[in-house]
Amino acid sequence: MKQRVNLTIDPALVHQAHKLAHEMHTSVSQLVEDSLRRLTRTADHRNESFVKKWRGKLKLARRNPSDPRREYLLKRYDLLKNADSH
Repeated sequence: MKQRVNLTIDPALVHQAHKLAHEMHTSVSQLVEDSLRRLTRTADHRNESFVKKWRGKLKLARRNPSDPRREYLLKRYDLLKNADSH
């Protein structure tokens, strides 16, 4: 069951909303409801954690032991002693 809500909107915008609703063969109420639904879906998506969003979508590249970047980082962060176990 839908609930009635009163909104205060600029009269020029109300006029544009009526024109748009007429062109789209819908009501201003439906336009507002659709817009709010899209906005809340977007807000929910923004609040989604990074891990939830990307879980299972990223793949690790194969490790190349002779990669100069890898060697540099291992030396820089003093990880050479643990490099062979990875």
